[in-house]
Amino acid sequence: MSITLEEGREIFRKAREEIHTSFVGYDDLITAIFICLVSAGVRSNAHMLIIGKTGTGKTELAKLIAPIFGFRFHRIDGSGEQLPSDIIGYEDIRTGEIRKGPIHGADLVLADEYNRLSPRTRSGGFLQPMAEGTVTILDMSFELDPGFMVIATENPASYGDAAPLRLQEKDRFALSSYSDWPTHEERVAIMTINLNPPSQKHVPKTLCAKKDILSLQENVASSIYVDRSILEYAAYITDQLTPKFSSVERVKSKEDIRDTPPVRGGNDLVIASRSYAFLLGDRYVTPAHVRWVARLALPHRIDAHSPEFSWDDRQNFIKMAIEQADKEMFKVLK
Repeated sequence: MSITLEEGREIFRKAREEIHTSFVGYDDLITAIFICLVSAGVRSNAHMLIIGKTGTGKTELAKLIAPIFGFRFHRIDGSGEQLPSDIIGYEDIRTGEIRKGPIHGADLVLADEYNRLSPRTRSGGFLQPMAEGTVTILDMSFELDPGFMVIATENPASYGDAAPLRLQEKDRFALSSYSDWPTHEERVAIMTINLNPPSQKHVPKTLCAKKDILSLQENVASSIYVDRSILEYAAYITDQLTPKFSSVERVKSKEDIRDTPPVRGGNDLVIASRSYAFLLGDRYVTPAHVRWVARLALPHRIDAHSPEFSWDDRQNFIKMAIEQADKEMFKVLK
């Protein structure tokens, strides 16, 4: 039985309360993950990249999400020793059997410290499953379950043992979010929760079944209206971050940015904006939805020359792109 948009929003409202019973702060990050969950049935690459400091609860948050929505959960720890076969599986040469890896049989996979995996392992173990929802072992293809989703955590490059993600890898993620240190008050709240004895440890409640989320994904895709002008607006924003199309001088000159892929970026920006409109209780997507989501859908796709190009730098370029896109849209409307 299909669940209504109102019922779906109530599930996500309760889910946020459930998360905050044992997880402090990071409301925008939680919203971003919810957006990916709503979008996952529409595009196979509705995956989430969480960038930031170690010890900020990125892993804990991902582990909380799965039981709340009735998802099967697998965790893959980043390590330079992992091979692609450790992720997707392999053929046992003694028996000829296919032994499937942890990416199979999961609705939500946490790729913890993703950039500590070697480029070969990330490419062979994640790119096809994340883009196509399938896994190939030898000449055999295996379909992953509908709505398959990856949440990956990325350590800062300054940590030393991380292999930088290539642009093709980053482009597989629909949204990204930067996880900075919590505030003083939030740190005190975290300490308070962790003082509780083991018997009082919060166990997340299951609020729905996976089939309910799949039904909701279909309902949102068919019920939340996206006007053609919104598609034009999203295309203008991604254009302004792409040197080939941009009118922003600092982008056009390639002074700071080598490139920004506009195709997946534009697709994910629109689809995520529709999911965000749903979460807010709106029946159609507005430019305000697109502007809010742009700061999540585009920063990781900016291919900068310098590794010192920070998250704030990326947000500043997105702000410039939005300002120029607003001017372009005004020309069209005139």
